[in-house]
Amino acid sequence: MRVVKPLWVSHDDMPIFSIDIHPDGSRFATGGQGDDSGRVVIWNMAPVVSEEKEIDENCPKMLCQMDNHQACVNSVRWSYSGKLLASGGDDKLIMVWSVARYPGGGNAVFGSKGKMNVETWRCVATLRGHHGDVLDMAWSPHDTWLASCSVDNTVIIWDANKMPEIVAILKGHSGLVKGVTWDPIGKYLSSQSDDKSIRIWRTADWKQETVINEPFQECSGTTLVLRLGWSPDGQYLVSAHAMNGSGPTARIIERDGWRHGMDFVGHRQAVTCVRFNTNILQNYYKSMNKPLQACCCAIGSRDRSISVWVTALKRPLFAMENLFSRPVLDLSWSSSGLQLMACSGDGTVAYFQFTQKELGTALTVDEKNKLYERLYGKSMAGGCDTSNIAIENPELLSIKDDETKMEEDVCEPEKPQVAPPVVKLPPPPPPPVIVTSPLQVNKQIETRTSDGRRRITPIFIPAIPDTGDGPVPFGSDSMTFSSSSENSFNKFYFPIVKCLSSFSLIFSHQQQTASVVPAAVKRSDSNTQSSRKRPRFADKANCQSDAVLPAQTTTAQPAFLPVPVAATKTPISGHSGALPFLNVTSSNSIPVIGSKNVISVENDTLSSPHGLLTRIRLTNGADSKWDYVFGSSVCACVADTKVLCIACKDRTLHIMDTNNGSHLLPPLALPSPASRLVFSPTSNCLLCLTICGRISVWNLNKKCNIITSQSIAPVLGNENGIHVSQCFLTDDGIPLVALSNGRAYMFSLDMSAWMKVGDVTDPIVKNSQETYQSASKHLQGNRVLPLNRLQSFIQSRSSNRPRSFVQSFETSPPCTMSFLDQQLSACKAMKSGPEYRFWLLTSVGFFLQHGNEDKLRNICQDLLGPSHSTASLTKKWDPKILDLSKHELLKDVLKEIGARVESQRLYTEFKDQLDALSCRNGL
Repeated sequence: MRVVKPLWVSHDDMPIFSIDIHPDGSRFATGGQGDDSGRVVIWNMAPVVSEEKEIDENCPKMLCQMDNHQACVNSVRWSYSGKLLASGGDDKLIMVWSVARYPGGGNAVFGSKGKMNVETWRCVATLRGHHGDVLDMAWSPHDTWLASCSVDNTVIIWDANKMPEIVAILKGHSGLVKGVTWDPIGKYLSSQSDDKSIRIWRTADWKQETVINEPFQECSGTTLVLRLGWSPDGQYLVSAHAMNGSGPTARIIERDGWRHGMDFVGHRQAVTCVRFNTNILQNYYKSMNKPLQACCCAIGSRDRSISVWVTALKRPLFAMENLFSRPVLDLSWSSSGLQLMACSGDGTVAYFQFTQKELGTALTVDEKNKLYERLYGKSMAGGCDTSNIAIENPELLSIKDDETKMEEDVCEPEKPQVAPPVVKLPPPPPPPVIVTSPLQVNKQIETRTSDGRRRITPIFIPAIPDTGDGPVPFGSDSMTFSSSSENSFNKFYFPIVKCLSSFSLIFSHQQQTASVVPAAVKRSDSNTQSSRKRPRFADKANCQSDAVLPAQTTTAQPAFLPVPVAATKTPISGHSGALPFLNVTSSNSIPVIGSKNVISVENDTLSSPHGLLTRIRLTNGADSKWDYVFGSSVCACVADTKVLCIACKDRTLHIMDTNNGSHLLPPLALPSPASRLVFSPTSNCLLCLTICGRISVWNLNKKCNIITSQSIAPVLGNENGIHVSQCFLTDDGIPLVALSNGRAYMFSLDMSAWMKVGDVTDPIVKNSQETYQSASKHLQGNRVLPLNRLQSFIQSRSSNRPRSFVQSFETSPPCTMSFLDQQLSACKAMKSGPEYRFWLLTSVGFFLQHGNEDKLRNICQDLLGPSHSTASLTKKWDPKILDLSKHELLKDVLKEIGARVESQRLYTEFKDQLDALSCRNGL
């Protein structure tokens, strides 16, 4: 056996919570915490396997890094085909990734220093349905379904062929569900929860088969995950954290009658993860003088140790400690069965390389299928078809073909350089004796507990209580349980060499001198979720001069560098608070949007008989193109290649030509000094907010006003300490205001009033399964989407947003319905067509999921309009909405409806009417 600790596999010293090896063994994925978001990284396996590849500069180590999750990633899982990678995290989302068809790679990782992506992976589906952190996932055999579990106490079954369609939501657990695994035969799904139970679910009808509570009643502590595992022959399920007497164990549950009288023991603290080798192994064992077939299981624990068991042996194949400084959180076997990887909360991973002599030879697919047929009669690994609805409309077949194009578009990732070990196969042994029962051997230590239960203990590992002391090496004959026990590698080698013929421990070649222990983990292994960094919102559409945002939060915005200011406050009429007063304390340089020029502001630097003067200059490096002198200090400045806007302390606003420094208009008189200055180059509109709470917007192209001195007191209300966090402008020059309390408003010119278009404190928003950021990853293009931009800002910046809020299934559907209706009305008010289309189709998907045919019918009828001539005489119908054709929208809606067989009659009804209208209109 060979052990490697590749220290270059790292999330920048952040915790790694999940690891999974690709089915072809060419790469592996890790999931965990990033700098300010959740992170998924795909790594090349070749530098891990081969030291020669590791030192080869032409052999890449990192293949792709994805920081799309808004919060920590808790689970990453490859599909059996290897075409898809699923990731789930604390942002309640599951993202499904595939390698891009077009040539990718060579692009820098966003926000990183020197990291380059070799491959390009794209998110092909985003699954929304959980109301809390997603903790674990599992693909069913043949990739029929994807199961996910969450802190919302549920397990969701997703249709892997029609994502994001939900097949079933399994409710029954009364605590956080922390692990799921599939029966390899395809008949059962099992889940383990903090409610001290394992539940077995039937895949035929998604009903509960049984509940197992007894082994977990004495479990006092909790773990971050409870990743249980099912043996590849389907005969045994091994749980995570269980107790037998006073010792932590991994409980063995038999498929036959769900008996649970055996344990894997020896770990000092709770078992966090169990992962079976997917192969049934055949090997010749000298101690028994005959060939046997067996299963191999790896176990990880909070005591930072890993043990590997072969069910034909009476003791672990090996057990190892001191590789990690934090609990083991996930394990993964390669499809060959000779490679094992583990990850820990300390942000590192470990790699174990076995030989066929140590583990055995894997049965072929045909041999495994014959075993399944002998045990179960017929393999159900392909899954069960629960649909018994006949398709009445042939057009639905073509719609379903379109739905499957996503899977056809997914291509196999290009395999990086891998140097797999070459192993000479031994001659075929005589017919084997099947021994798949764990610890089913001639000699073992069997004891009875006080309640009569059997306890199977390996001979060399005594049953020990969980005293909470530090880890102790496995297998030591002189093992003590004192917290002062020395845990050195030298003491640990003896039992390992005793079990294996060869063993070597290797650290990463390029980091041999580096410290093995990483920086402190930023997330505790407990039921309470610690705080994590949130992504910062970058405003790139409007350039602003802002006294509230500190300089370091705006340096990432290439369109704007604020002038350093000291803020004082002036009361606002009708409001108990105040807005900051811009008062320049030093000089600064402001970049000109769209060019390399810079506006240099030098406040109060020129002396004159009548007072100090302020000078501004347009410079390009050392060259000065023009300069201008003001008699008052400059407190705000924004500019593009055509227009320069300057607000001065004497309550004047100057509109100037950037190219020559001349005034385009005489200075505008403001009611009070400026508090914020925002310029939108796309619409050429300027917004100014004064300290007395008056906002004005001008169209500089037409030299006219859009809004004049409108008070923001109605949006501030009577709460103390509320201030304006950010101001935006739409393409039409409509002002959008985000407040520090997590609310957002727009000013309606038609209604001459402020409209609330976002509120992260609203219980409706908190209980909705959709979020303000749902549209972020689905609306493409360069156009600024005002509603998404504003709502994403308040959701990412507001301190009132709860980190982890679990909605109830009684309130979530009506709240989601109300939330979607609010989004549609906000899109209409902002005249944002692309966003309206997205939220309309999202609403259709929600109504389809909940079987609300009345809502679907109303949507279709409104988009269809009058279907005969008399209807047009009684009601005026506009064929467009927000410059979008209603009939084209109806086609998109019908495509969503047609994908669900149970809604085929509604599809046929409106499709026929739409076709008839198109023929009548000559389309």
